[in-house]
Amino acid sequence: MNILFNGLDSDMFDNVINCSTAKEIWDTVQTICEGTEQVRENKMQLLIQQYEHFHFKSGESLNDTFSRFQKLLNGLKLYGRVYQVKDSNLKFLRALPKEWKPMTVSLRNTQEYKVYTLERLYGTLKENWICCSSCKC
Repeated sequence: MNILFNGLDSDMFDNVINCSTAKEIWDTVQTICEGTEQVRENKMQLLIQQYEHFHFKSGESLNDTFSRFQKLLNGLKLYGRVYQVKDSNLKFLRALPKEWKPMTVSLRNTQEYKVYTLERLYGTLKENWICCSSCKC
């Protein structure tokens, strides 16, 4: 209990000072920070919905889209929802705008996207986009 008490700021400490066990302290802190089980379930369902409807936003850069997608995947992982790499990579490729279609189709046809990490996929897209946008190939 002492370790938990020492790790809390004064506001949180005030919420758990009357707890009689370490488990009670932990559960109280978890409920205060994350909400009840129902709140956590609702947050996870919202993240799943955002994942299912993820798309490129007009005026957004590749970097912005990647960062937003990465944050979404991280949020889902915090709630225990993990997608296979090939599925999340395919989701990311399908979310990109029309001008990326030749590159995304090429990657999907070679099946390379299935073994890439999301970061490697992003790097490949970024590298090829810089080449294609500067030389108009």
